[in-house]
Amino acid sequence: MVPFIKASACGNDFLIIEGEYAPPDLAGFSRAICDRHNGVGADGVEWIFPPTANEAVNIDIQARLINADGSEAEISGNGTRCVAACLVSQGAARKLTIQTGAGLRRCELISRAGNVFEFEMEMGVPVVNSNTCASFAVKTSRGEIHGMPVSTGNPHFVVFTPEFPDRWQQLGQEIGSQKVFKEGVNVEFVKVEDRNNLQVRFYERGAGETESSGTGSCASAVAAIASGQADSPLHVHAPGGTQVVRWHDGDQVFLRGPATIVCRGAYLLPEYAPGITAQDLYFAGTVERRIAELYAMLERPDIKAILCARGGYGSNYLLEHIDFRKFAENPKIVMGYSDITSLLTAITDRTGLITFHGPMVAKDFATMDGVGVDFSSWHNATGGIANWAVSTEGTQTLRAGQAHGPLYGGCLSMLVASLRTPFEIETKGSILFLEDVSAKPFQIDRMMTQLRLAGKLDGVKAFVFGEMQYCTQPDGQEYNLKEVIMRVLEKYDVPVIYGVKSGHVSGRNITLPIGAQATLIADATRSSLRVMEPATLP
Repeated sequence: MVPFIKASACGNDFLIIEGEYAPPDLAGFSRAICDRHNGVGADGVEWIFPPTANEAVNIDIQARLINADGSEAEISGNGTRCVAACLVSQGAARKLTIQTGAGLRRCELISRAGNVFEFEMEMGVPVVNSNTCASFAVKTSRGEIHGMPVSTGNPHFVVFTPEFPDRWQQLGQEIGSQKVFKEGVNVEFVKVEDRNNLQVRFYERGAGETESSGTGSCASAVAAIASGQADSPLHVHAPGGTQVVRWHDGDQVFLRGPATIVCRGAYLLPEYAPGITAQDLYFAGTVERRIAELYAMLERPDIKAILCARGGYGSNYLLEHIDFRKFAENPKIVMGYSDITSLLTAITDRTGLITFHGPMVAKDFATMDGVGVDFSSWHNATGGIANWAVSTEGTQTLRAGQAHGPLYGGCLSMLVASLRTPFEIETKGSILFLEDVSAKPFQIDRMMTQLRLAGKLDGVKAFVFGEMQYCTQPDGQEYNLKEVIMRVLEKYDVPVIYGVKSGHVSGRNITLPIGAQATLIADATRSSLRVMEPATLP
């Protein structure tokens, strides 16, 4: 997983990612995570690195900008301001110096309101073509387009226009691809409203149309002032918001505007082993291949989580060959359900580590309607949060009461299959979670009775049942599954709730940390299930 912070400056959005997570293919990764349909979505990634030893006195952070198309840019004014907002939100000083590809940029916090930070930023001394007032023409399919080249640490071509052209985005793309601009160019279409106000549209190299641009706002203001059409300070208005630019000929440009912390999250970077498509009868390759793949994932420090693609059958073949010390030596998030239950309970029982009964890649994350995962529990369980509520919406209380203990359990049929093996489940003192799919009520009865006769229901503090999808009785029968369950549990005077959506569910699969301390409070009308301790370390 790659943690990120998403921030926006006047609609120009960026992902801020620590350099320690930078993969070898920085361009490819940045393209993938910036994709607005299949990734997180952004105009670019600001990769941030600590200053080197000889720079540490003067520099707070180094920022390296990769555009949404994977190309590298010298600087983004808005992106740099987003970096400053992230640093201040984490306790940095009000005045920051950030190393960019265009040199040092100093940011000063002017105000803050919640997650919105207002900065004024030194943008350097601009370079305006030919004594600050010349323009030149480029040939396009619409004829010659006159504009003014300006550098604000990266190249710009400022086109003044009484009205924005039709399909100005296509024109901006055509201008930006002209051979005269050897490194490409950012294109601004500028309407001068009066001496202190500009309306601007931006077409940026590597990102295309953007809601705003910091360096583009500076370039537009500099070009307008240099050509005698406007005065400092200038309000630069764009679809994403307004920024204020101050500049006097020969001096630095100053840019003032907001930056908003939008959200924090983690991007799952999938890893595929060479033998991922291997097959051995109905297994995904031989036991040896699967064990080797599992060990390789455990031993790699850059892999933070192992999410199973799906269940099915076969994880029990691995148990007698696994050296469980490897999990203890390389603790990671291990998540799945169904057949994976046997692996999760064995890891927890043999190492004391918390495992995760929750969504899988092919069955839940890949759902086209986007409702396969309950992201609230996912975030809380994997994010080191304590004292959080598991959703009990739609649950029924079958027996009221209160209980405290570690969460444990999973798919009922897999729990039963562990009996009288070296990997027999250890349920005593737990809040026992039980779920299954497509099992008739008499089959649920049989499996629960087997657990009861094996003594595995003795000492359980509470029972939490899943959605039990498709576990229905034949037509014409008057009993239901809840009656069957309570018949088996008749002698156990502990709370029982039914309907927590984890595992085989109809949607929004809840992540349950197996082994984490939890508290259940159930009364006749509602229930509360809270995980009391963090399941992961910071």
